[in-house]
Amino acid sequence: MCARLKKDFSLDDISVERDVAVLGLVGTMDESTAFIDASAALRDAGIAIKSLNYGASDVTTLIGVDDKDCRRAVEVIYNALF
Repeated sequence: MCARLKKDFSLDDISVERDVAVLGLVGTMDESTAFIDASAALRDAGIAIKSLNYGASDVTTLIGVDDKDCRRAVEVIYNALF
């Protein structure tokens, strides 16, 4: 798969990282502080953000965290936003 991606998209390198959980924040982010509040809560809980994807629309933001921190990250984000 990696070789095909490199070829099809003319990439110099591809790396694969395992054991990463992806959490999604869904809602209009352009006028919201949800991502700021969520990322601050993760920081305060000592949970590192490993990846971030703010899509082409302002509806979904994906946050990657270590798999071992997934359950706690969901709880921390929930408590920060609700």
